[in-house]
Order: sequence, then structure tokens, then C-alpha cells
Amino acid sequence: MAHLGIDIGTTKVSAVIVFRDAADSAIAAADHHAALPRPDGFFEQDFERINAAVRDVLARLPRAALRDVSSIGISTQMHSILLGRRDGAVSACVTWQDRRAEDLLPELRRASGRPLQAGYGAVTLAWYARRGELDGWEWAATPGDELARRLVGADRVSMQDATLAAAWGVYDSVRGAWDDAAVAALGIPGRLLPSIAPSGTCVGHTRGGFGGLPDGIPVYLPIGDNQASVLGSGGDPDTDLFVTVGTGSQLSAILSAEAAARLPAEPGLDLRPFPGGRILAAVAPLSGGRAWSLFAEAVAGLFAAFGAPPPGGNLLDRLSNLAEKAAPDAGGLRITPDFFGSRLCPGSFGEITGITPSNFTLPNIAWALALGIVDNLFAPMPATLIRSRRHLVGSGNGLVKCGALRRALQARCDLPLVLPCVREEAATGAALFAAASTQTK
Repeated sequence: MAHLGIDIGTTKVSAVIVFRDAADSAIAAADHHAALPRPDGFFEQDFERINAAVRDVLARLPRAALRDVSSIGISTQMHSILLGRRDGAVSACVTWQDRRAEDLLPELRRASGRPLQAGYGAVTLAWYARRGELDGWEWAATPGDELARRLVGADRVSMQDATLAAAWGVYDSVRGAWDDAAVAALGIPGRLLPSIAPSGTCVGHTRGGFGGLPDGIPVYLPIGDNQASVLGSGGDPDTDLFVTVGTGSQLSAILSAEAAARLPAEPGLDLRPFPGGRILAAVAPLSGGRAWSLFAEAVAGLFAAFGAPPPGGNLLDRLSNLAEKAAPDAGGLRITPDFFGSRLCPGSFGEITGITPSNFTLPNIAWALALGIVDNLFAPMPATLIRSRRHLVGSGNGLVKCGALRRALQARCDLPLVLPCVREEAATGAALFAAASTQTK
């Protein structure tokens, strides 16, 4: 029996067919190139390009394995939102990186009573509502919800999992429902919001031969990629701490609802629903692998400015290796890698401090950046929670491919770092989630 997981990330899509366990699988992945040219602070993607990329990765999987698939799970970038209607039209997908409504946040927080952040789905909807741009649209959805709709041939997105609803910012975790008062205060038409269904709900069965899939396969409600990455990492939810570095980054721990309620309130620490009635305590700064890539782009630009060819080999790898030559504390150099803004301090961006004549070297810059990315993850996580864990389980291409980030994690945290053999953890987690959902039916 095989189970298919599909992950829609910020820069790529991946698909995994798990046969018996996560170590026995077929994998395909591809960049979706869905980013649209937009003014500074606006981050939008073309869902049709994402849809085409999903079809492409499915076509790369073995045909025989696809015919054996008995369930489908989906994980998707959180906070992101698009609009749809029955004629098949969808809006651009506004992603979690979007900053367009940053100036509105104080007003939106006062009106809703919710700790909203730029890039949250509800904030995007409120921004649209103030411009009268919601007329004619019939539902709001994450990219994963829209993909599930197309897989089963439904005429609208009617349901959503709590892991995604919570990421939009107006989910009432006590009632397990939308915060209707907050929704109304933000001017969001309630008709746009899907009903919230239990994790593991089947949204329908495949039809129409999407991507070469047979008809009749159950498709389960999409879940957040943070939760899916934890499920797919192979770690122990009771004893491990989980770190993912992809385009963004997350540091997560799974807790019972009772244990989560006892955590001290920390700015930057989110308590997110997790399948099975548990809570995911998560730190999710906007910095991550994209910050490291931006560093490489700046170095490449410096070479280009002087008319010199870039150095041979993978520049990201070479910069990671340079960090090994830095002083342990980067000579006192400090980098705050909030290049894409900060959820905690809207309008605040990255900075370099502590520059001296002796420490301003490329190795120190590389190492200070790696340390800064890791510090952004650990600063809001309660120390008592970290000490209660036995291992640090890592995932995500940014972490797997960048030795400097792995070393920075070990310098910051006493827990042994474990990198599972699993690739494409979020897609794998979605497949395992679908498998578990099938078994409980």
C-alpha cells in the first residue's frame, strides 16, 4: 500500500510516495518559479504555475507507484492566501512574506483584538476589504486547499484544517472555530472563509486524471508545512526539538494542550494546532535559507561590479566553508538577519553591528550571519522547554546543504543535532498523515 504526499513550498513543490515507511519512497521535486514581479513589500505568486509544477513532479514519479497510491496528503506554505470562484478563476496568491499591510497593523490589532502580523491571511483579506477588492470572489484558500479542490474536482473550497486556519490569524483555538467578532471587525465577509473541519477529514476523491493519478483516491485536508515537516522528520514528538530551515525557518516542540497552557508568554512564540489535539510551540522568524542566499547574491554582485567572474563551484558552499575560518564569536561582529522584515518589530530590518578594523572579513561575516539566523530561532523559545528535550532534529534544504548553519546550531544549543535520512520532509509528513488518516477511517 502506498501513500502520496505533496508539498507546496515558497519556492518549490515536491511529491513523495511512501510505501512502508519514510525510508522507502519515491521522490520528485521542482522549483515552481511562481513569483510575480511586484513592488517592494508585495509578495505574490501565480497559482497556475504552482499547479503546473505539481503536475510536472507527479509526472516524474513512477507510473506503477502512482497506480498503487491509496491516499493523498498535502502540506502547504502557511499564512498564504488566494481567492477563487466557481468559474475557475483564482487570484494571485499573497504569501507569508508580504508586508503591504504593515502600516495597518496597529489599527487591525485594535479592531480585532488579535495579535496579527503582516503576511497573515486575515491581514491580506482586511487590506483587500478596505479597497473593495473582495467583490465577486466566492472563497478564500491556501494554495494547498486550492490544489485539493482541483484534485477532487469540487466546485469550491469548503473546508480547512485548523493548522492552516490558525495561520491566518483569526482562529479561536478555544472554540475550534473562526473568531467571528474579529472577522467582522476586520471587514472580512464571513462567506469567504471555509468551515473548519477536524484534522484527517477526507475532502473527496480524485477524479479527472489530475497528473496521471487514478480516480477514486481519498484526498485529506491539507495541513501546514511546519506541522508536516515535524511529522516527516522521523523524530520523537515527546522528547525532540525540531528545526527546519528552508526559505524561512522554524523551531518547534510538540506539547500537550495542558503543557502549552503553562508556557510563559514570549513575543515571537506561536502556539499552533497540531494533528491529534496537541500543540506545536513554534518560533518562525522571516529569516532562514533565503537570508543565506541573499548573502551569496550580494557576494556575486560584488564580483560582477568589478567585472570579475564569480568563483568556481557552488558559491553558497564556498561561503559556508569560509565561515569555518572565522573567530568563534565572529570577532564580535553581529548580524541581525531581518532582511525581509520582522514580525515582532514591523518596519525593522537587518543590521550589522560591532564592526572593527580587524573583524570585518568575509569569514566573520559568513559566520555572524549563520549565528544570527540561529539566534532568531532560539531567542523566543523558553530555555526550560529546550532543556526538556533530548535531540535537535533538523530538516529542510537550507540546513541540510549549509554546514555553517549546522555548526551555528551546535554552537547555540547543547542538544545533539540529528539529520534524518528522509528527504522532502514536509511532503513525507503529508503522506504519513494521509496514511494515518486512512487507517482511522
